[in-house]
Amino acid sequence: MRIYWEYVRIPGVVPLLFASTFGRLAYGMVSLAIFFKVEQATDSVALAGIAVGTQSLTAALTAGPRGHLVDRFGQTRPLLFFTPLYALTCYLLAFAPVSDAWIVVLSALIGLSAPPLNISIRPLWQDIVGAERVRLAYSVDTAYMNLIMLLGPVIASVVALGVSPTARSEEHTSELQSRLH
Repeated sequence: MRIYWEYVRIPGVVPLLFASTFGRLAYGMVSLAIFFKVEQATDSVALAGIAVGTQSLTAALTAGPRGHLVDRFGQTRPLLFFTPLYALTCYLLAFAPVSDAWIVVLSALIGLSAPPLNISIRPLWQDIVGAERVRLAYSVDTAYMNLIMLLGPVIASVVALGVSPTARSEEHTSELQSRLH
């Protein structure tokens, strides 16, 4: 454990981990956010599942090619292309009135346009920690990435369901009562 504390004290390690947090949180939150949005908009758990599955599938299938673009062109150019496209498709899914088919298309585009953040961060570790500690940096980075991926859905749930579960449940109860009458 001592080796990890020494590692964290290396200048640049904590800022890089911190800087990667927000993009990684978005990755951890996007599937659950898509699910809640689509289910709420369409009243269909099935369509919400299809949307999440489509987003996850396109993200997985295109991760390698998006990473290859980082290898070929560096971090900046792919991130400058994918980040606005990702933000736009997330925005359109969240706010544009679209049909069920477009929900699935936009979900696929969200997966397709996910910025290659993780592969962009990897080359920076060697510059910060040196070649002799890069394997340790990768292991810490992977552990941190997984922690953030676990926290993302929790944060998305809290935001999507509201801060006050009592207010949310009262609203939901009123809605159910009005549907019954």
